[in-house]
Amino acid sequence: MSPDLVYHRRNDDGSVSVVFDEPGRPVNVLRQAVFDAVSRALDAIEALPETPTQVRFVSGKPGTFIAGADLKVIRDASDAELDAVLKQGQDLLDRVAALPMTTVALIGGAALGGGLEVALACDARVAAAGDRAVIGLPEINLGILPGWGGTVRLPRCTGVGQALPLLFEGRAITPDEALAVGLVDAVVKEDAMDDAAARIKPKPPADLGDSAALLEAQRGRLTEFDSMKQRAAGAMLDTLKLGLLDGPQAGLDAERRHLVALRNTDEGRALIGAFFDKRKKK
Repeated sequence: MSPDLVYHRRNDDGSVSVVFDEPGRPVNVLRQAVFDAVSRALDAIEALPETPTQVRFVSGKPGTFIAGADLKVIRDASDAELDAVLKQGQDLLDRVAALPMTTVALIGGAALGGGLEVALACDARVAAAGDRAVIGLPEINLGILPGWGGTVRLPRCTGVGQALPLLFEGRAITPDEALAVGLVDAVVKEDAMDDAAARIKPKPPADLGDSAALLEAQRGRLTEFDSMKQRAAGAMLDTLKLGLLDGPQAGLDAERRHLVALRNTDEGRALIGAFFDKRKKK
């Protein structure tokens, strides 16, 4: 039988790995079928006679973790279909976050957009050392915003002050930069990631006490964004405010609502279209 898009593998140290490795694709991307496969892998793990010591989320693709969402779905799905796949992903990552054993993402390369959101749902993150900027939430560059919990979990991981530039600038950072801002917990050679994961001790959530003041300061900078990204920046700020001040579920609901609306704007359509045009020319 051919392997599933995502499958689980038992390790010699008592842990279990959830492996993203869709056959026939050079990189892993997220869509409904992939979330279905992750759910099956979690079902299988929860049915094991012995509870794993740890669950690790890894990639079977060399040099990459998860490249992000399947942008064809974001571009082409109806509003109801897009909302459904966003809700499916949010619910699945909530399930990952609620697993009773320690969960660790092993980031062996690009973890962008939805890929980073998967990693943020884990208790800890270990990245492979390297000089390339491969970790980030670039959605604002497409005129949209994260839709699978990025605005909710990133501030609780790094603190609001470190999260805001990552969300509003949309730039990727290197593993060492990610370590410096608290986005990953360790940076090691790729062949040492499992050993590092076995030793990891997840850190507590970041203090969110200064959220309101930092968000208000960010509001004053919204006019600095170019016209193609101003709507997305405003929606991002609204979503962050809801998620931080009214609770995670309010933030998740706002992510879905705003992402669907932004996808339908002239700016969103143009920026997503430009992404596909650029990819065709490569």
